[in-house]
Amino acid sequence: MVNRVFIDANVLISALVFPQGICGKALQKALEKGIELVTSDYVIFEVKEVLSRKFPKVPLDKLQEFLELADITLLESPTLEEVLKYEDKISDRKDAPILAICIMHNITLVSGDKVFQTEKVNQLISVLSCSELLKQFENNNSYRNL
Repeated sequence: MVNRVFIDANVLISALVFPQGICGKALQKALEKGIELVTSDYVIFEVKEVLSRKFPKVPLDKLQEFLELADITLLESPTLEEVLKYEDKISDRKDAPILAICIMHNITLVSGDKVFQTEKVNQLISVLSCSELLKQFENNNSYRNL
């Protein structure tokens, strides 16, 4: 049984800005099911940058509060050496650290980013969108098979 999932920046932003949306519901359901939510310091940096640029009315301290309330564990980003091993496996090099950390920790990625929805990436890690994660929970507790 998978007991944790890695949360990408787009999912965190969506859940923070639109808590009643699909991503907010998916993260809430994961917490209810006892699944540990993890992300990385790299993702948090990206979230802060996007929030300040696209959602300037959302105070950054709300992000910290959200991380604490959702009990999201922060993993240290992989080394440059680790990232370089996987940058040719993904079309957007800025997402290579996320691919690397999911491979290193054998974690299912929850993301809406299309660069992770490729055969090449899916041979390396399991990737779910928020709606797919919710569907997994609805199908007779099949979240155990993520």
